[in-house]
Amino acid sequence: LFRSDTSPYMNLEEPQQKAADKFITDFGNEKTIQNLSVAGSYLNQMNNLGVGTPQYKPSDDIALIFSFMKTLDPGSTVREGEFANAANAGGIPDRVVATYNKALKGEFLSDDNQRKAFIDTARKSYTGIAKEAETIANRYRTMAKDRGIPENLVVPSNMFEQVKQFEAKNQAQNLQRFQSPEDMRAQGIKRGLVFNPATGKYQEFQD
Repeated sequence: LFRSDTSPYMNLEEPQQKAADKFITDFGNEKTIQNLSVAGSYLNQMNNLGVGTPQYKPSDDIALIFSFMKTLDPGSTVREGEFANAANAGGIPDRVVATYNKALKGEFLSDDNQRKAFIDTARKSYTGIAKEAETIANRYRTMAKDRGIPENLVVPSNMFEQVKQFEAKNQAQNLQRFQSPEDMRAQGIKRGLVFNPATGKYQEFQD
């Protein structure tokens, strides 16, 4: 973790600076905090694959399932493109490992509903990690505050911004989908997801 603004830090007394340094190091070493970063990165990759749009290819299942495994167990040592086994799969269910290994052999998922189920489960897993991370972050904020140290020196103020973005995306996923703004207007809907042929994705649109 890096301090984006060192001015508040330099204004601290030396004992406070040492305490802040320790908090920053300890916070960054928290396993849940590390897992949040890894899981968020892979969930973002899953979202960007474009499941259900023309840009998605069956071969993308390899990246989709691999990213899914990393959101379930960010600490697993499975590497993309390698066959997973019990030794490196960590806490990933055997059926998921088997599905991944089948994809590596060219046996891809049968439909988009299966793919969307992977994404939905990954989002739930990420939300669980985020809640645990928020609890840890609050503990460090309290320790910093009690010692007169600005909280954002220890816990970056934008740390949970990605969590908020995913929550917004989850809400957007529940919106009705349309092929064009005209289709949406024809049904009297003011807000929905409209397909953008330029990107091959559905994007939120509000009239």
